[in-house]
Amino acid sequence: MSIRLATRADIPELQIIRRSVTENVLTSIITEEMIIDVMEKGRIWIYDLEGQAVWFSAADKRTSNIWALFVLPAWEKRGIGKRLIHEAVQWLWLEGARTIWLTTDPHTRAEEFYQRQGWTRCGIEPDGEIRYELMRT
Repeated sequence: MSIRLATRADIPELQIIRRSVTENVLTSIITEEMIIDVMEKGRIWIYDLEGQAVWFSAADKRTSNIWALFVLPAWEKRGIGKRLIHEAVQWLWLEGARTIWLTTDPHTRAEEFYQRQGWTRCGIEPDGEIRYELMRT
């Protein structure tokens, strides 16, 4: 078990993980180009278990945004999400972020997860997602 940075070779697995979620389901596909853009402007971390990606998180340093935190359903509730969000947050702080933000669907386990991690609910985005922020203290 390890956390490592994603490479272009990981893109198919990232897409599989993203499509597998049962909450925050997308109506459109995350393209290879979108993932490459995040890799170039930020970082993507993978939680790797014996050569299989089971979780990933992504951060965009241009916008101080957590772009993704997703897991294969069989690997939920094992504390890995906390480790991956920590990696992303710490990296964004090192990159100079003052406030980090993310969005998630309302009434989801993700919403509860971010609240437990100290994120502040800051409103509703035009697309209906809930915006959360974390300020550097």
